[in-house]
Formats: sequence, structure tokens, C-alpha cells
Amino acid sequence: MSVSIWQQPAEYRNLQEFEVVVIGAGIMGAYTANTLAKSRRKVAVLESRFPAAGATGRNAGFCMMGATDNYATGVKRYGRDKARQLWFMTRENQRKTLEFIEIFGTFSIRCGAAITAIDTTESELLTQAYQLMREDGLDVSFSPTDPFERGFGAAILQPDDFGLDPVGLVNALLDDAAKQGAKLFCPAEVYAISQTNDGKLLVEARGLQVVCEQVALCTNAYSPLISSYFNDKVAPRRGQILMTAPVGHKVMDRLAYSNYGYEYFRQLPNGSFLLGGGRGQHPELEVGYDEVPTAWVQATLEEFLQKHFPDVVKAAPIVRRWAGIMGFAVDGLPLVGRLPEVPGQFQPIQQPIVPAPTFQVATTPPVTQTEIYYAVGLTGHGMGWGLITADAMLEQMLGHKSDGGLFDVKRLYV
Repeated sequence: MSVSIWQQPAEYRNLQEFEVVVIGAGIMGAYTANTLAKSRRKVAVLESRFPAAGATGRNAGFCMMGATDNYATGVKRYGRDKARQLWFMTRENQRKTLEFIEIFGTFSIRCGAAITAIDTTESELLTQAYQLMREDGLDVSFSPTDPFERGFGAAILQPDDFGLDPVGLVNALLDDAAKQGAKLFCPAEVYAISQTNDGKLLVEARGLQVVCEQVALCTNAYSPLISSYFNDKVAPRRGQILMTAPVGHKVMDRLAYSNYGYEYFRQLPNGSFLLGGGRGQHPELEVGYDEVPTAWVQATLEEFLQKHFPDVVKAAPIVRRWAGIMGFAVDGLPLVGRLPEVPGQFQPIQQPIVPAPTFQVATTPPVTQTEIYYAVGLTGHGMGWGLITADAMLEQMLGHKSDGGLFDVKRLYV
């Protein structure tokens, strides 16, 4: 989020005017632009690199019901009613995502998922979670033993979870938005937002300036680079994945989460095996904005692969490794709201952001008067609740609601 004077000479400051600027072209930015364009708003999307360059294009392609926590932990953390509402909201997110996939014809595989325990303690917790989920009307089943026979424990089976191609979906949403008049600018690294004399917003990016009435920040982990307002609300966390060559035999038939969500794995249609996670053993190291895979996490993933899938290790070499930066909200739920002030020239962050385990901002929220809206802090579940989070922001932008519901930032103020 920085552009030098040499990279932005005055003669290259192409001035554009739109009603809305969407910053970020991941799943939320693409969906936001698509929705606004269909609402007959004149929309510009500004992306610093290319569509789905961040976490959206670097994840495992899971669209699962639920939050970061399992349901038992979610009930304890948020309360029964709120947890139930959240889980059903993610079911709505799945429905909306599949609707777009069917319209655009992008890839998906409706295989279901297994949330598997790594040990006896987690097995007991998943047993509690299953009982609560059934009582609350969620469509799940339970296996007291490992459904994969790979050394795991009990498992909750979620039949409606599915895999998808997140980049294909983002590109389809942006292409569809373009048909409605939206315009994508990339690379267009935003480095400042200010206010004009007539009260409009001026967004300055590499190669252009845009005057607009509203801004939608769909910047997730990169939000603290835009405004210090996010410093104690959203933190960058690195996620890593490895992938093997095609294995040559069927390893598993569904998506899987294990070890409290710290590891996740699937077999791709071409037979390759994908394994992500490892961050839980190195939490103090996996912070910041560096997208380079690290030796310590990759070694952790390889140990997990050898322990639970030795046949994969024997049959196929690792052919690719990658990393992506996730935006973790301080309380684990997405954040929706309006910036209390126009940020101006962005300031670099000097230290890694590490939010405290417990959170308290102030006794009263700041007065919000700008037209800069945000939907950020997906906490590693961008495909699982990206659309419903964007919807909460869009309802405010379009004047349908005055707050962001369960995702409204006001929940952080006590």
C-alpha cells in the first residue's frame, strides 16, 4: 500500500469519476461490485495486483458450514442463539455461492466434509457439538470413529459442504459485473483516500485517481495498511498449503478439517492431494504480510502427511507449496461498519499486529460520518461467509439497514 512519487507523476494521474469504488478484488470485492452494478450503481474496482491475488486465490477451495470454532465452542463463545444464527447464515452463504456457480458454470464438487478429531479430547468436544447441532436443526451426522481410517478420532459429517474454484468464481463475478457497467482497474494499488472540497471522496491509486460518493473496503488482512482504525481489530495471519502430484488411487471422498481446524485436506479431481495448515504450532511466527512459505510450517505439514497419509508420501512427490495472508478478526467474527474518519495518506505498520486474547475498544463507539464502508476480518473462512458478510455491508451502503447485524463492529464496544 505504498506508491512513490516516481511511480505516480502528475501526467499519469488519470482522473475518473464513479459512484462507488470497491477496493479489493477477492471474493467479497467481486461480489460487492457485482451486486452494486446490478443495482445500477456506477462502480470501479481497484485491485493492487490481480483478481483473487490474496487469500481468496490462495485457499484450499472449501465452502463449509460453520465458523472457525466447532459448534460446541461457538455456543460457549457466542451463546446458543447467536451460534445457531451464525451457522444458519453460513448455510445461506453456501446457497448463494452455489447459485452463482450454477449460473456461471464454474467448477464445484459437492462431496460433503468431515470435521475430524485429532485426539480423545477433541472427539469428546465434537460429540457435544454434534448433539447441539442436531438439537438446533442443523443437517449433520456423526461417526464415533475415523471415517477415513487414518488415525483420527470421531467426526462430524456435513453433507452440504463443497469444494470450488475460488479464482474461477471471482473472475466470473467480475466479468458479469463488467457487463453491467462496472470497471476493473488493476494493478491499481491504492495509497490514499481523502475528501474533496465538495464533500466527495478522492481515492488515489497507482495510475489513476477516482472521485466517488462511497468506498467499499474489501481488503481483509490488508485493512490495517489503509487505516490505523483496524490495528486492534484485524490481524494478518499467514496460511500455508502443500500439494502433491496425482496420487494414482482414491485417498478420500470429501473435504476434511482436523485438529480444531488447524489442518485441512482434500483430494483434487486430478488425484493430487492438498494439505493446508500447520500454523497452530508456530503462531508467533505466522504473522505479517509475507506470502512466502516457511520451512517450519512446511515441515509440520510434511510430518502430518507422513503420519496420516504415508501411502500418499510413497506414491506422489510434493510439487507445489504456497502461502496466503488471512485477516483474523479479534473476536473471530467478520467486521462490518463505516470508518469514522477519512484515512488520508496511508501509514506503514512498524510492528506485527497481535491482538490481545480479550478485547475492549471503548465505552462508546466513535461517531461514523464518512461514506467509507468495510467488510473485513474473515478469519480464514472467506469462502464460507464472504457473501453474507458483504451483504451486511451492502445493506448499509444501499440504505436498506442502519447496521451490520451480527457482524456490526459495534459489538466490540462495551
